[in-house]
Amino acid sequence: MEQAAQRFRQAIEIDATFVPAYLALADLLESTGDLAEANRVLGLATEHAPGDREVIARRGVLLARSGAVQAATDLLVTAARARPGDLDLWSRVLETAPRAGAFPVALA
Repeated sequence: MEQAAQRFRQAIEIDATFVPAYLALADLLESTGDLAEANRVLGLATEHAPGDREVIARRGVLLARSGAVQAATDLLVTAARARPGDLDLWSRVLETAPRAGAFPVALA
């Protein structure tokens, strides 16, 4: 597993905008239970590919899993409002917002 993580990090060093490497590394880290590092990796991905829907969605889900449901909801709502036709993002808002006590925002 460490070798795979090293390869993903090398890919990111070669091309900081290569989103699949960030996603794969975050998945690997999450699978080992290192949610904080997975979130940090997705944060870096957000910096290098700020409009990538998959990065935003995955980061929102990870934040929610980590217990930061309000931060997850805020991130997902912002992304969904920027892409009103993106039903996947809106479904993630509907999954997360009620847990943050923000159900009305899910309907906005």
